[in-house]
Amino acid sequence: MKPTRLFVAIIFIFIIATSVFSVTAQQDDALFDVALNATDEICAETGRNQACYGHILVDARPQQGVTSLTFDQAGDIADVARISSLRLSGFDPDTGAWGVALMRLQANLPTARMENITLLAFGDVELENAVEPVETVPVTIQASQRVNVRTGPASVNGVLGTLAPGATVEALGQSENAEWIKIIMPDSGQPGWVSASLVASEFDLDTLDVIAAQEPLFGPMQAFFFSSGENDHSLTEIPPNGILIQTPEGVGEVNLLINEVNIQLGSTVFFEADDELTVTTLEGHADVTVDGFTETAFAGTYVTVPLGDDFTPAGRPNPPQPFDEEYVNRLPHDHLDRAVEVSPALTQEEITVLTNDAAGDDTGTDGSGDDADNGGGDGNGGSGRPDCPGNSCEAPGRSNGNGGGNGNSNGNSNGGGNGKGNGNSNG
Repeated sequence: MKPTRLFVAIIFIFIIATSVFSVTAQQDDALFDVALNATDEICAETGRNQACYGHILVDARPQQGVTSLTFDQAGDIADVARISSLRLSGFDPDTGAWGVALMRLQANLPTARMENITLLAFGDVELENAVEPVETVPVTIQASQRVNVRTGPASVNGVLGTLAPGATVEALGQSENAEWIKIIMPDSGQPGWVSASLVASEFDLDTLDVIAAQEPLFGPMQAFFFSSGENDHSLTEIPPNGILIQTPEGVGEVNLLINEVNIQLGSTVFFEADDELTVTTLEGHADVTVDGFTETAFAGTYVTVPLGDDFTPAGRPNPPQPFDEEYVNRLPHDHLDRAVEVSPALTQEEITVLTNDAAGDDTGTDGSGDDADNGGGDGNGGSGRPDCPGNSCEAPGRSNGNGGGNGNSNGNSNGGGNGKGNGNSNG
């Protein structure tokens, strides 16, 4: 073959190959769009603390003790508390499989708010629920006036709120000395403690599980382990494997425990987990904490945490780095509950400024202190009653004071400042 003809033949083959690749890429893009649009439609009725099977393939395993779990085909919806694990399929061009699952979670959002956290998992992802189901029993407040709900099982602990006489709440457990009951606040969903002497129930409260004072309480799927398949940044036509999590607008920050890494976010964030947990923030921010060390993934950056073979932290979080805009733009963030204006990648200089500003915020300047006991009462004789505002219902007919003494409790100042709040606790 003459050189000119050979050159023409090579060019022709290149054009054909390029055209085939372009058509294949367009077909793949169409498949992803179809899968995500179908998920939007069939999962629209997914409620609080529920998961929806969006697109094939998704394999769900039930929690221990759950005898039946219907989560076998697209459109199936189940309570996340009944799910032990989910396994999503990576992209398979031969079968058209590309697993998609949607969850709407309460986490630590107030019960009174209707909005939920949105969790969209796609591609090669395995997710394991780290929250064991908790059996609760209803208890009723037995007091003549409102009763304080405290942050811990002692009258020296701060007050979260109050409950009216006759109010019914769910009890989670009891203190080691059985003198306090851990309950769920009906409006906020926060856990708190009330004196066992102030509640009644048709159930035997002695059978409640013993809960340590500082043991955290997680809502359904608020804590989980997950892993994702390795992502190739050069495959621009395929969305990366991972999980998008979005918090509702105007609710402040939400707490999650992912692979035993504490995540506090008020934003839209993408998570990946292979040899490291990667936290990429599209908007807002995410605080990533391990063993008391925190790095913030600002919008336009990502933070990584090295993971061991068991996918738990093997070191501290690394400082934030600028994210890859092309990579982030492949994420299906337009299929979340609210529209996202993705931040551009920050420069190193911008990251340095934000990091320094955040460090300055932690020096503590308010000096107001958190009073350990907001229950009130003046400690005069037997009338001081710290677990009802102004009068205690903690121990009817018994004074917690020594008569007439006003005890000063030194509160810890927020952010490490030097301020001390002197709260008037009952002697």
